[in-house]
Amino acid sequence: MEDSRHAPFPPTRASLVGLLGAPGSAAWRATWERFFRDYWRPLHAWLRRTGTPSADALDLLQDFFLLGQDGAIFSDYDPTRGRLRTFLLACLANHRRKAWRRASARPDRAPWLAEADEPAADDPEAAFEREWVRCQRDRAVAEVEGR
Repeated sequence: MEDSRHAPFPPTRASLVGLLGAPGSAAWRATWERFFRDYWRPLHAWLRRTGTPSADALDLLQDFFLLGQDGAIFSDYDPTRGRLRTFLLACLANHRRKAWRRASARPDRAPWLAEADEPAADDPEAAFEREWVRCQRDRAVAEVEGR
């Protein structure tokens, strides 16, 4: 793969961005392909310059572009609040941060989410602790589901 560390961002076309936020439109597919061709190299270059390994940068971009296909990212863009490049980089930085948090989450630090081992029959304290953890987990799950 070629080195895309210095790929410039293309000039922003308001019509292109408007069509990206409307996935149901007739010209959306061609617009999306154009956007992808024009912006993947500069976004990849930015990820590389900010320390993301190439393979990880490609994975992040793939996920980012998949999220963008539903139109939600581009429907939030307001040209009066800043440049498209700045908006995209902020969205991509947030996406990378969330991905790194998910990847670095350690299940062993949240023992209340995992099923506890069965306590020994002769250990009432362990049985009480297990039942308490289960009740707390069930209450938290019910509260989240209620929201």
